[in-house]
Amino acid sequence: DQDLAFRCNLVTLSSHADSGQQTMADYSAGEISTRESAVLIKDLARELIPAGFELHAGISYRHLLIWKNGRGKDIHLTPPHDISDRQIGAYLPSGTGAAPLLDIIKHSQEFLSRHPINQERIKSGRNPANSVWFWGEGVRPALPTFSELYGIKGAVVGAVDLIKGLGISAGLQPIQVEGATGAIITNFAGKAEAAIQALKSGYDFVYVHIESPDEAGHQGNLEQKIWSIEQIDQEVIERVINVLPELEPVRILIMPDHPTPIRIKTHSGNPVPYLLFDSEKPVNNSIGVYDETEARQGIMINNGHELMSYFITSK
Repeated sequence: DQDLAFRCNLVTLSSHADSGQQTMADYSAGEISTRESAVLIKDLARELIPAGFELHAGISYRHLLIWKNGRGKDIHLTPPHDISDRQIGAYLPSGTGAAPLLDIIKHSQEFLSRHPINQERIKSGRNPANSVWFWGEGVRPALPTFSELYGIKGAVVGAVDLIKGLGISAGLQPIQVEGATGAIITNFAGKAEAAIQALKSGYDFVYVHIESPDEAGHQGNLEQKIWSIEQIDQEVIERVINVLPELEPVRILIMPDHPTPIRIKTHSGNPVPYLLFDSEKPVNNSIGVYDETEARQGIMINNGHELMSYFITSK
């Protein structure tokens, strides 16, 4: 596959005559609604996107740009959530292949600033989606499926298109949940119920992804992060525990995919705590709380990709 894909955020940039001195005010444009963003992306695709490119709408602020036959282009990009409140000049697309992306970003600001949706957002005190921002470039991966690796039938429950896409690439069946947003406020209980029903209906494995704590971390919102973790505990984990007798034998793995510390408002590379439960094995440690400190007493898995095999096969 020779096409090059980019993640495309709708973002809020501060106003400044010199575009390089604008700051990344909000990487999510105020968690813009999917309804609003669908219109903006459709209009951008019609008015601004040049031949050889395709712009596709996703959910909320998360969208996709395809550069047809763009594989191998020299481009250097920065995730917008890594530069919150910083001037964007040093982080704009660079490299010998960056010119078309810079052109789209520049013209998107001119177009979006006049768009009625953004005019209405400004009037109501909400952050406008006044620019696109490209990052996370890559080509289509070739992944072995869960069936090929482990001989099991799996599904994925999540609102974020990245997670759905990875799941589909790994042979997992995506399950849609009404009210699942990919934002801080989402349908926690609905995701749990969808996973439970999938397991009862013949799936061997279900991956449930919840974006809420990560979004709160990127926004530097401690209260919302605590709340979202509590919701996962009460509305997801507790619901699964309540039906364990109907699912046994069962294994449960709980973990974040990465830290997003409130202090820095972006991802860090520190190890993450994980909790692994097996209904057929007794608990053989003294750890009483699931957190980073207590997890230091557990089993360290240095290579993250080996954890899934350990979870499914105990090897």
